Amino acid sequence: MGIGVGADTIAFLVILVVLPLFWSSDYELSVLARFAILSTLLMGLNLITGYGRMINLAHAGFYGLGAYTAGVLTAKLAIPTAIGFWVAPAAAALVAWAIGIPSLRLRGIYFAMATLGTGMVLFLVFGRAVDITGGPNGLRGIPPLTLGPLAVDSAMTRYVLAAGIAIVVFWIVRRLVVAPYGQSLHAAAVSEPAAAVAGVNIQRVRLTAFVLSAAIAGLAGSVEVFNSRFISPTSFDFFVAVTFLVGLTLGGSGTVLGPVVGSAVLVALAEGLSDQPNLRLLLIGLVFLVVLQVLPDGLVGSIYGFYRRHRPHRPGELDDSIEVPTQYMRTRNPRPLQISNISKHFGGVQVLSEVSLTVVPGRVLGLIGPNGAGKTTLANVVSGFVTPDRGTVFVGSVDLTNSSVNERASEGLGRTFQNLELFPGLSAVNNVLMGAYIHRPNRVVDALVWSKSSAAQEASQRELAMRLLASMHLLDDAHKDVDSLPFGKAKLVELARLLALEPEAVILDEPAAGLPRHGTGPVRDLIADLQERGIGVVLIEHDVKLVMGVSHEVLVLDHGVAIAHGTPVEVQSDPQVIAAYLGQPVRSVDREADSAR
Repeated sequence: MGIGVGADTIAFLVILVVLPLFWSSDYELSVLARFAILSTLLMGLNLITGYGRMINLAHAGFYGLGAYTAGVLTAKLAIPTAIGFWVAPAAAALVAWAIGIPSLRLRGIYFAMATLGTGMVLFLVFGRAVDITGGPNGLRGIPPLTLGPLAVDSAMTRYVLAAGIAIVVFWIVRRLVVAPYGQSLHAAAVSEPAAAVAGVNIQRVRLTAFVLSAAIAGLAGSVEVFNSRFISPTSFDFFVAVTFLVGLTLGGSGTVLGPVVGSAVLVALAEGLSDQPNLRLLLIGLVFLVVLQVLPDGLVGSIYGFYRRHRPHRPGELDDSIEVPTQYMRTRNPRPLQISNISKHFGGVQVLSEVSLTVVPGRVLGLIGPNGAGKTTLANVVSGFVTPDRGTVFVGSVDLTNSSVNERASEGLGRTFQNLELFPGLSAVNNVLMGAYIHRPNRVVDALVWSKSSAAQEASQRELAMRLLASMHLLDDAHKDVDSLPFGKAKLVELARLLALEPEAVILDEPAAGLPRHGTGPVRDLIADLQERGIGVVLIEHDVKLVMGVSHEVLVLDHGVAIAHGTPVEVQSDPQVIAAYLGQPVRSVDREADSAR
């Protein structure tokens, strides 16, 4: 999966090694050290803002927290510099963890405002805790750093430290974002519902990224404080936080090399206009506006985008030498899905009233009714997106009524959505692989310590994903970005992703929506495959012909009430169903159902 050392890692390594050969004066080395520190900062910010798409305005605050922690411990408390150096990122991570637990429940501008508040509070502490931080006059008397036998007391050693930290952080971030963990972070950013039903614990994934991002910022602050031997609050104010976001956007947010390029642009502008700070700010703003208009994905992002659009198409291939584990070739011992007395109201509107059903393994229950009948609300209750007012949801003997969406996925409950929910920016095969998220090495430690067993597990899951795409006649589209596929193929990718979960029971919410009537064959094949695997199916669909042709029993909802439940023939003959939904003679619908069988 390309989790090892890539060409981008080698390029960054070469840059940091080659530049000192040409710029070797103390001043030039100090500029390069600032470039390395800023690259480290933006790589940390890229983790949560670029890949997680959560605008973080507290990054400058965490940077300052790391710097002040290391500075105060060594200058004020005379703690050994090596200890202060490593305590700094830990302190930033701890504060981020405490802040992130409540803040990451917010979305969009609300999360940005929460982090802005965090950054402002930290900035005020830096400036007003005069006895500890030195206040506006700054903190002085910071001793040189000593790490074991290495004394960081010259321009060259300070650069080597800054560059070494930048290389390590680059390697860590790159491994994270190309591993299953990084894919889950991206998936949560572009489609929370789809990520949750794949088994992703969105809060935990984002909290991990936020804490790691803060730890990297704290580490950069620790490097900076021993590099300059002086710090003041002005280095961590609101403008600095915005500058970090501007640099990341200029370079290419959500790309591996974007933070490096963005850092180079900012350092070049700062050095070229060092004697005209106001003009420098104006020019940074102008460059930012021009890049947003001409290259909205940033410098590196635009290059990557051009390459993706013009690269030769690589058709999918199957490797018969890879043995897919048997537990992924057939489902776990399927258990029935039992829904009892579900009721739900929104405000004064009763959407569901005492609805019950049982989905037997290997059988299909069709769920039909007019628009507004409560079908999708029932699907949302069963899958965990909506909490019922009353009632229970069980898979076998396991009570899932109060379980989260991702916990239900881990218990084998899968679903698709009425509106297409895929992961733009990932290929078709990687979309399917996200469906197998709970079966993959998806922890942070798995990405950083990529063992042979992890590699074998990932290879097997990728092979399974390819076989699922082949079963949908999509093998040649496996490596295409999913957002470039026509709607019909994208719908089939979603169905393949559902199978990758290895579910015990599934809810198919209008799987044939948007497909032509003659194009529902793959949906029928999927349902037949689910039955063969012993998986229970709830089929929500407006295509009555399809429902009656594949269902063993049918439940009809009208205004949240079950008005009929029985075999397809019985339901089609029910006068209430004809009046509320079918609206046509029974015999006509019977002929459609018979022709579908």
